[in-house]
Amino acid sequence: MRRGTFQLTPVFYKYLLSYVAVLLIPLGLLGYNGSLQLSEIVNHYVEWTNKEMLSQLADSVDTKIIEMNRISARISANPELTPYAVTKDAFSTYQAKQLLDYKVSNDFIQELLYYIRGQHTLVSSVSTYRVPNFINDIYRFHNWPEAEFLDDLNSIRKPTLRTAEDVTFVSSSKEKYISYLLPIPMGSVNPYGTVIFLIKESSILSYLKPDAFPRSGNMIIYDEKNRVVTSYKGDSHIKEDAMQSFANPEGEPFSVQKIDGVDYFVSRLKSDLTGWTYVSALPVGEIMKPFNAVVAKWMRTLLVILLIGSAAIYTALRYNYNPIKKLAQLAETHLGKPLSRTNELEAVHTLIDRMMLSNRELGQKWEKHRSALYEHLLFSLLKGEIETREQLSERSAEAGVPLSFDYAAQGVFVVEGSEHSGAVKRQLAETIACRSGPGIAVYSKESLENDRMIFLVSTDFSEQQLGRWMDDWHGAIYRDFGIRLSCGVGLLRQELNQLGRSFIEASTAADYKFIRGSGQIIYFREVASDHASTLYDSSHNMEHLSYLLREGKTGQIADTLTHFAQRIKTGGTTLFVARCLCFDIIHTVMKTADEMKHEFPEITGKFPDVLTLMKFHTAQDLIELISKACIDVCQAIQERKGDPGVRMIEQMIDYLRERCHQYDFSVQTMAHDFSLSASYLSRFFKEHTGQTITDYMNTLRINQAKRLLVESDDSIKDIVQRIGYFDTSSFIRKFKAEVGVTPGEYRKMSREASK
Repeated sequence: MRRGTFQLTPVFYKYLLSYVAVLLIPLGLLGYNGSLQLSEIVNHYVEWTNKEMLSQLADSVDTKIIEMNRISARISANPELTPYAVTKDAFSTYQAKQLLDYKVSNDFIQELLYYIRGQHTLVSSVSTYRVPNFINDIYRFHNWPEAEFLDDLNSIRKPTLRTAEDVTFVSSSKEKYISYLLPIPMGSVNPYGTVIFLIKESSILSYLKPDAFPRSGNMIIYDEKNRVVTSYKGDSHIKEDAMQSFANPEGEPFSVQKIDGVDYFVSRLKSDLTGWTYVSALPVGEIMKPFNAVVAKWMRTLLVILLIGSAAIYTALRYNYNPIKKLAQLAETHLGKPLSRTNELEAVHTLIDRMMLSNRELGQKWEKHRSALYEHLLFSLLKGEIETREQLSERSAEAGVPLSFDYAAQGVFVVEGSEHSGAVKRQLAETIACRSGPGIAVYSKESLENDRMIFLVSTDFSEQQLGRWMDDWHGAIYRDFGIRLSCGVGLLRQELNQLGRSFIEASTAADYKFIRGSGQIIYFREVASDHASTLYDSSHNMEHLSYLLREGKTGQIADTLTHFAQRIKTGGTTLFVARCLCFDIIHTVMKTADEMKHEFPEITGKFPDVLTLMKFHTAQDLIELISKACIDVCQAIQERKGDPGVRMIEQMIDYLRERCHQYDFSVQTMAHDFSLSASYLSRFFKEHTGQTITDYMNTLRINQAKRLLVESDDSIKDIVQRIGYFDTSSFIRKFKAEVGVTPGEYRKMSREASK
């Protein structure tokens, strides 16, 4: 190949044909069924945009409803706004105006009014009004006479909404207002006051973009009783009566409907919080008009595109072929000899090599990420956070890290020597960990101390076999590296959550190198006799401590911890025993906190980990730290248990657990049983748990299904019926979305894992 020239090689023709196929085949297919595809795309687009628009509007209105309820709650909780404080004299009434200034930063609320029942005065952040003056002179409601207005203020027992109605403010032109009335305090059998929020209809509609609806479109908001709260009306809008049927919850959320001979895109969305329904209707003709124009223009230009395409292909291909030609020239220069036309593909291989290099770099980053996850899992084992092999298997699978402790016994040994570089430490750790084999699995854990390495072991070996295995690697390290390492070995245990105690034992055994000499393997069982006089069974005390924590008994916990401290001080307890006792306390409290994590998620981060325990050098420092952490946790539990809202949410959770198998369960029935409105119940539950009632119920049913799939041989259909579902296919979809596999796959995987 001659430099500086452009030759049409077989490779060039190959790419030319590929470009022609890429351009012409799709154009031909689109020309054949383009109109059908475009219609389907438009339908999906309109459905998606309407759903997003209605969802944003519903979220905005729901947020404002919640905000007004919170304002009402703050008013009822303010001691300076009690009936006595507001009505004792004229100055108190004047002072109340400043306390009611909740709407300064809220453009949604036009006016907030506070009324003490039996009085004749309304108080707002702007002024105070006599009731007759307010309803007859200031805000003149066309359909809310004075007598009915006063009766509503004195009689409502639950949140009440008046839909949009004409109101004349002073002497200005009339405007539509929505009124939202809340009793004070909310939920009381005998409320002493009423809060009124006046909202302009235009404030709600302001959340809609001006160009969201065509001139003949319409959007209506219905409350939970299917009354029209407000509506957007175009120039030739649809009458509200004609849209009433579209609010029916049994209908399709999106469809094309014919109204008065005209086709409309109709969308519906219902809010789970307020129970309000949002319905929009957009004329198909106006929506499709610009798309039809685009289709016509596109068909006219298709022929031009085909004609110009050939010339454009040749030009683009020649431009894009130049880099390949240059790569071939570079390869020719590197080899020092001319290349044949077929060898031009070697230049392309160069590009592929570069891509492979980039992939290797990504792989290295992923390996670093996996190393961090591996270290985190081992650290969790040392802290006692992982109780069972099933939990370990689940967490290691989620992290993509192969880590298993399948053998009967688990333990820890600590290796110490002179300070080495990071590279030498890694090489030593890999040499020891690579000695995993039949009957034993070894995992190395990094230590922040340069002269220490930590190893976690799972084994079926007897003590004699383990001793020979330890001697083998210890001698191999000396032969291969010329290094004498000191090693402390903790006791083997059956439970995964006792690896932290084994670590404390291994560290204690390693400290005996100052007595027995360095460069040896020291087993804790050989030095345990030095601590035998101070070792005692703390299981009963730990059970009692767990009980006290659950009950939030601060005083008794302080006494129990003081008893531990006195025993350590006066009994000649070694630092090792103090560390073990603190580990037991931490493990007990962490286990109790994990069982109550849905109730008290904030208490799990208040304790030091097992590695931190090894940094303390006096028993007094250890027990003081643990005592303070336990008292803080107990106070948090006590404060939460004293909250009536916590007691209420506990009752709701118990209610859901008892009825999660009932297929006819509904939020409305639950609200009736708790004497609350459905909207208030839904909001209260989500504020306290972070989940909706429906999501929480689905979680309970999914968990129950997982248990039945593993423990029974019932068919999927029978299990579905037992947990309160009646549609098997719907349940399978929800189960897969939640768990990641179908019920049948989950049963198979669980049983294979248990073998």
